[in-house]
Amino acid sequence: MRWATKDVWDRDADVATPAQLEPLDVRLEAAFVKADMATQRLVADVGRETVRQAVRQDRQAVAYARVAALGACSFCKLMASRGSVYATAETAGRDANDRFSGDASVVKFHNNCHCGILPVFRGQRFQLSPHAARWDEIYREYAQGHPGDQLRLFRRALAEHDEYPLPGSH
Repeated sequence: MRWATKDVWDRDADVATPAQLEPLDVRLEAAFVKADMATQRLVADVGRETVRQAVRQDRQAVAYARVAALGACSFCKLMASRGSVYATAETAGRDANDRFSGDASVVKFHNNCHCGILPVFRGQRFQLSPHAARWDEIYREYAQGHPGDQLRLFRRALAEHDEYPLPGSH
């Protein structure tokens, strides 16, 4: 809560951030939105941990696929476009990005993230969802083969070609 409300408190103009100089009602609304998004992640993480514990005990789980909500961020869409290539929960995203949190979750998730991972069991054939298959096409056409610049190029291509943009991205 300290993180979500840090801009609510008055600061001297010479040390205040631009957010801290906003009117109080604007600062309170921003704090509410941040706290709400963080709470959503924390609640969802409990369910993700339940799945993780169950799968950890099942020797038939052989891979993971990241699944992303339609309006997911570009990072989650990129991870989801990979399919069931992740051999462990860690490679499905736990160590992928410092901005994503979740020591107890299956993988790292950002605030207000509605994504998850899907275990793939021995004998199953995983197939990308239609929207993840489209994200894979966008990745291959616009970002693949550009090491170090793939996410930026993918993000730009999604802005132009994704049928399911992140809310507020246009």
